[in-house]
Amino acid sequence: KVTDVSSPDELLDGWDLRHKAFHTAIASGCNSPHLLQMRNTLFDQVERYRHLWLQETVMSPQALDIKRQEHAALVDVILARNTEQAADLMRDHLMTPVPIITRVLQARGID
Repeated sequence: KVTDVSSPDELLDGWDLRHKAFHTAIASGCNSPHLLQMRNTLFDQVERYRHLWLQETVMSPQALDIKRQEHAALVDVILARNTEQAADLMRDHLMTPVPIITRVLQARGID
């Protein structure tokens, strides 16, 4: 659905909303209002960095396909209740933007 949009900004906003909803749905299974509130706060605080990553990657059909595959793998291991593999996949998934964000910041002269 994210690819059926007319502008890069619409694509960026659409991806970000759906991505947040996906991860919120996963986290909501913890049944801890305090943890969910903390997660929402952290998610909001890293928005500027997430947008740097999104601007660099999400405009690419290849990047969208990779993220689709990562999300499908996460869903599979979560539904299989394989907590160890789910934790590993989630950690890897959440850390993939870090090198890209670092590169963008360095290119802008921000270390």
